Amino acid sequence: MNGMSEETNKEKQKFIRQGWSDFKKIFSSGGEKKKKRLQLVLIICIVIVALFFLYRQVLEFHHYQVVASTDKNDSEAIDYASFGNLIIRYGNDGVSAIAPDNTTIWEETYEMDRPIISVRNNYFAIADQKGKTIVILNKDGFCQQVSTDLPIQKIDVSDTGSVAVLMQDEGSISYLGLYSLSGKKTAEGTLHFGNSGYPLSLAISEDGVNLALSVLDIKDGQSKTSVNFYNFAKAPAEGKDNQVASFSYDNTVIPEINYGTGTKLIAFGDNKVISFQGGAEPQEKNVLELDKTVRSIVHSEDRIGLLYDQGDDGDGSTLVLYDYDGNEKRHYSISGLYSSVGLMANGEVYLIQDKNLAIYRKYGRVKYTGSADTPFYTVISQGNGMRYVFVREGKTEQVRLSLF
Repeated sequence: MNGMSEETNKEKQKFIRQGWSDFKKIFSSGGEKKKKRLQLVLIICIVIVALFFLYRQVLEFHHYQVVASTDKNDSEAIDYASFGNLIIRYGNDGVSAIAPDNTTIWEETYEMDRPIISVRNNYFAIADQKGKTIVILNKDGFCQQVSTDLPIQKIDVSDTGSVAVLMQDEGSISYLGLYSLSGKKTAEGTLHFGNSGYPLSLAISEDGVNLALSVLDIKDGQSKTSVNFYNFAKAPAEGKDNQVASFSYDNTVIPEINYGTGTKLIAFGDNKVISFQGGAEPQEKNVLELDKTVRSIVHSEDRIGLLYDQGDDGDGSTLVLYDYDGNEKRHYSISGLYSSVGLMANGEVYLIQDKNLAIYRKYGRVKYTGSADTPFYTVISQGNGMRYVFVREGKTEQVRLSLF
């Protein structure tokens, strides 16, 4: 066997030397015609490759081919979320993780009446809104189950697996709780806002140390929202709590706040978007005034997006992406009206309006527009090419965009 292997290697080496010798002859003084012919072939190949990449960047697709499909029974209340390259399918009876090839990676069961989800890079958490159960999971499945003392109103999970929980009893008093990945309660506090105060949104930083809360206050017909910051890096001084700052905005409702990387936080208001920076000493960094109706808000760890009507400028939509400092990074002029927008891992964005879907490239050009016979839930990219996972009512499809 060794002798045959050595003989084979010798033949391969001889073939390579002969090929190299023939290649050098082409570029020798006696092979000028062959040299020019090869140069022409190389130029044509380069042009073809360049046209191919250009075609992939500018061509608009209206069709797709189904590579694989899985039918689903969505008779119960089912929702979907993206977690890395996995699709999270969750409902009243449990949660499952689905790979891009439509195979189920794992399943976990629970009983919840109104499941809500919070997703981060390394962990995600599902809680029973108005119940007292939280389940913490990662890419491998179940990590921990947490039982709270009071009914859950909102949750947010950190990249360490800790969960911030906003709870409320039958009265007007709200409670703040912080639970570690082990299920231990690490901090708690009572929030007194008076009869007119109502907490709207909750956010925890990726390291689980900083927490923010937006609170709506309505008095004499005037609305005001406060963004309160808490820091749990160390225990507070005697007689003090963990609150380190508060910022108020008159005539503004802030229904959503979100931490990005580090201590950067974005507050999404109905008429402005505010960016903050800092943990123990938060500061307002930028205020973006909005003059159009926002239809959908989306965010990832490093980007935020606002989808709003063009108004007097046309009958379409406009999508603007910002970083967490409030700087505009990309502007999309969208043909048609869409109700929701999503950010994909490859930098592209998708827009959904019931059974209609649009995908836009990273640099603003439309890549796909089309429709299906059932509503779209979410879209997950499979790299920078033409392959995607379409999660629709009744089925999950692994697809490839096509011209026909």
